[in-house]
Amino acid sequence: MLVKFPKDSTDKWAILFLGYVLSICSKIFAVLRRSVVKAERLSEETGCWLYITGQHISANNPFLWFASRRLCQEAEDSMNEIHSSISDMMNALVASCRTASLDIARQAEQHQRELTEKNTEIEAMNKRLEEAANRLKEAELRLIQIDPALHSME
Repeated sequence: MLVKFPKDSTDKWAILFLGYVLSICSKIFAVLRRSVVKAERLSEETGCWLYITGQHISANNPFLWFASRRLCQEAEDSMNEIHSSISDMMNALVASCRTASLDIARQAEQHQRELTEKNTEIEAMNKRLEEAANRLKEAELRLIQIDPALHSME
């Protein structure tokens, strides 16, 4: 939903917030806010139609956006369509990033389980190898006891 400027607005900065922008990381918010302020100045100085958006990849809130007064006044119906399309695109992008992150997390968990299983297998093999080495040593000692001449052959 677009926020309209009153025709008699004396608001110098046209920073429009949707949702709870304050919960966005303060550094990102500060950069976006400065960009919106510059955009407003640019649109006022040049009289251009201007529309910008900003969305952090991991944001839980709607995107920050700015539309110049002139654009809102002269193309209200088109702006609603454009804004709706941008909103859909941003939602899809954030969802795809979350999906990709979930896929990566699932893969990492699977690899961790596989690593744990392999480590368990290695421990079991090492134990069997140690047991086999002990049995071999015991067999050598028995052979030496049976035939002391074998000891001198080493």
